[in-house]
Amino acid sequence: MRIQFQAPQSRSMADLDDDVLDLLAEAAHAARSIVPLLGTCKRIRSRCLPIAFNEFTYKTFVRLRPTDADFVWLPQTLWQYIRVLHFIDFCGDVPGRGMDEKSMEWQSISRSYLRWTKDMHLCGVYVSQSLASALLQMPHLRKVTFRFPSLAFAHGLPWPVLKHILSLPHLKEFSLDMYRFAPKLSTGEELILDSPTSLVSFSHKLSDYHERSEIFPTERRALELVLDINSSTLQQLTLAMELAPLNLLCDSSRWSNLRELCLRGQYPTIDDPPLPLIVVFAHMTNLRVLEFKFMQPRNLDPQPIWPSGHAGVWPWPSLEELTVSCPQVDDNIYDALPNTLRSLSLRYTPHYLNHIWKKKFGLPLYADCVWRWPLVSSTDVLHILRRCEVTVYHLRHLELEYTVDDSEADLLRYVAMAFPDLRSLHLFRCRPDRVEPEEAIELSNNLAYVERLIEPLASLQSLERVKLSLDLPGTPQPRYTLALKFGLDGPYNIEELQSFIRGLHSIADVVARMLGPRMQEIRLWKPDLTAAFTWLVYGVARGDGSPRARLDRMLPANYAGY
Repeated sequence: MRIQFQAPQSRSMADLDDDVLDLLAEAAHAARSIVPLLGTCKRIRSRCLPIAFNEFTYKTFVRLRPTDADFVWLPQTLWQYIRVLHFIDFCGDVPGRGMDEKSMEWQSISRSYLRWTKDMHLCGVYVSQSLASALLQMPHLRKVTFRFPSLAFAHGLPWPVLKHILSLPHLKEFSLDMYRFAPKLSTGEELILDSPTSLVSFSHKLSDYHERSEIFPTERRALELVLDINSSTLQQLTLAMELAPLNLLCDSSRWSNLRELCLRGQYPTIDDPPLPLIVVFAHMTNLRVLEFKFMQPRNLDPQPIWPSGHAGVWPWPSLEELTVSCPQVDDNIYDALPNTLRSLSLRYTPHYLNHIWKKKFGLPLYADCVWRWPLVSSTDVLHILRRCEVTVYHLRHLELEYTVDDSEADLLRYVAMAFPDLRSLHLFRCRPDRVEPEEAIELSNNLAYVERLIEPLASLQSLERVKLSLDLPGTPQPRYTLALKFGLDGPYNIEELQSFIRGLHSIADVVARMLGPRMQEIRLWKPDLTAAFTWLVYGVARGDGSPRARLDRMLPANYAGY
């Protein structure tokens, strides 16, 4: 009998199943390589389009004109694929860097310079009817975010724009970053939402580096209206404490579905004498994520979340992530943490070293006049962690900020011993012996310094990501001069900065080699020429030899202070 073998037929990508094509498209999109796939064939293109245009960012430099025909910042045939839409406002009606909105110079310029609005507190680049008409033609749109990157002054979205967006029937998530929320009403406007959507996520953030004390009565009422309507459906809520409607937050009949709560701003004082936070938010029993990112006022002493005189039970039995700003050693909250906790952050808001560097860089810092940073020592942090070891030994993420003392090595050894399952570790350390100006340090000295620092953590075999603000000796210092203000000179000695960055590359290699077989990402803090500081993000390459760090990208400073 003669046996014949038939050569397998060649197959193309178009013959793959839809689910396989979707996985390929997602991988290509993550690698920023999806554009070539869009030009292959009709079937592959049809699978790639919803992934390629799932999320879209639009930067507004000029006013969006009122006719729908002019609102084609993306071909209308692609609107159907958008699920997440980001607006970044580079509005021309904002003052330049270094110009104070309260200065006579700005007030004089603004009267003749404003192009799209009659009030500098209200952004005029978005035309509400045109914007709403376009968004209604995006049937899968789920999330809309607005971001205002300038720190110059209080700039807000008008109520008509917010009203139309918050009435979109398919909208579920809304975020306003660095904007004020309807700070003023124009003539004939009323705070009414006729047909509001049901939000599951609402976020309103303000900058830590701009004056937050300026309160607009309309803004507080507008926020209260929106949160009142959505209190029963919201699952995620982020608010600036200075504007938060405390009467709503403290209402025990609401917030039954809330899972994530992030509060940022001045530490709240509710009632007289003030109620402890463990009491204020005890009715939100379904919380999974709780972030208290409070700044510490200069005229007040830090307050514990659970003071020693309070008798009660832990109110959040399913809590998985907890962030505490300005941690107190005598806070009873650490004795009561549940065994469900997987993430713990003991930090300051904003991070102390970030604040110091922005101040050195010459940025006008309202925060420097109002807040303070009573940093705990590494000895204090060690004491806190020992109090909560019994219940939170399954931590996956740990963030610590502290002043270095003689117990730092003991602290890091304890972290490695007590929390062996850590996947992510963030360290923000501050040297108490910093002398300014500092002289440059030889690279070999800094490498040895980092090796001694990292060695206690070497036993963390599950660690995948580290973020390190090391406050290294010899870090280049910015020079804020008149020439810098007018763009005629840079803030650093270029040779010193480049030498320091080369040293960071070598330090990343040391970290990759010393910290566990699963290490995937290393982030190191560095000074920056244009943004006070940035994060260097390294991947870890493993070949035949020891692991090596590979610089993937740089993340610029976040002026929100986050």
